[in-house]
Amino acid sequence: MASCYGKTLSPDDVKDKFHVPSNWVGTLFPNLEQDSELPIQVRDETGSERRFVLKTRRGVYLKTVFQRRGWHKFVRDLDLREGETVYFWKEAVGGRDIMRVQVRDEPQFVRVFGVPLVVPNE
Repeated sequence: MASCYGKTLSPDDVKDKFHVPSNWVGTLFPNLEQDSELPIQVRDETGSERRFVLKTRRGVYLKTVFQRRGWHKFVRDLDLREGETVYFWKEAVGGRDIMRVQVRDEPQFVRVFGVPLVVPNE
């Protein structure tokens, strides 16, 4: 089944930048280097394409955030609030992985011919 990662939004996530949990690095974002910026294309639950910028900082461990640009527009467009949950996962489409994001309701997956697919919310 597809691995889905959820995070409850903190005040900083809503007001500034999204702090990516360290256990997501390596699975959702496998090719990160310290002190780098990586544009991430994400498709939201409406099918809209979003562009977030993933920035890493040097430290004892890899600190990763979605920079304010891109992320903050997403927060405003969906009227996200502290305490709500966002979910990220990868979905295979046409032979390539697409990063997906959904807010508030955890995505439900079914397996069709061995491929995990998201069941649309009603």
